[in-house]
Amino acid sequence: MRALHRPAMRGDVPGVQAALQAGVDPDLLDGRGPYGTQAAGSSALRRAAQKGHAAVVAALVEGGA
Repeated sequence: MRALHRPAMRGDVPGVQAALQAGVDPDLLDGRGPYGTQAAGSSALRRAAQKGHAAVVAALVEGGA
């Protein structure tokens, strides 16, 4: 999960692309929900959008998110 969420939250497009090319699921949830369960977490796409990283959002959408 961190392989995709961390670069997405930092605005790191090459890091996001590398994670996607390595086979990381673009829809994986981070488990940071109110109950600490993955079902209640957020996707890398949502985290990037919250931070305003438009280029990362575009890379994630292109990668299947």
